[in-house]
Amino acid sequence: MRADMIAVLLIHMDLISAKINIQLNPEYPIAKQSVMLSVTGITGNIRFFTWFKGPEATSQYQILSYVDGSLIRGAQYFPRISAFSNGSLMIKDLDVEDEGDYRVKVQTAMQEDADISLQIYEPPIDGLLDPYAIYNNILERPTGVETKDEPLYMGPEPKDEPLYMCLQSSSEGTYNELHK
Repeated sequence: MRADMIAVLLIHMDLISAKINIQLNPEYPIAKQSVMLSVTGITGNIRFFTWFKGPEATSQYQILSYVDGSLIRGAQYFPRISAFSNGSLMIKDLDVEDEGDYRVKVQTAMQEDADISLQIYEPPIDGLLDPYAIYNNILERPTGVETKDEPLYMGPEPKDEPLYMCLQSSSEGTYNELHK
């Protein structure tokens, strides 16, 4: 077989095996914050895409379609949603009602789809911070708090044997280490 034919065959196989994915950012979305459902693995130019929320990709579960820079609202559309030309979807001010199965259909030279189940995590309660939020650096330093690498106490008042969490700030202003 000639080298140019092999190259064409490999490119064709690459297109057939291409698979888009949806990634959550942050990975553990917290209520009252935003999440980006980022579509990755798209090959070629996007002609249009459609997002759905529910068990199937039908008009009754359609959130929106994005065609030639225009947004077409579907039956499941709500105003806290933003669509991006790269196929991604952002949901602002997350609520427990936003949990569920999301699916995107993307049309390039061929149609591909991907789905993801979105789970919303409750925000911290009683001054305790969610370790996932700390790990993913989604908490920002409270305004007016000077820590300069000093631990910030985040638990109940100490007693005989206190159980509490302290955080150490990084130079970027996010909390990135757990301390006991």
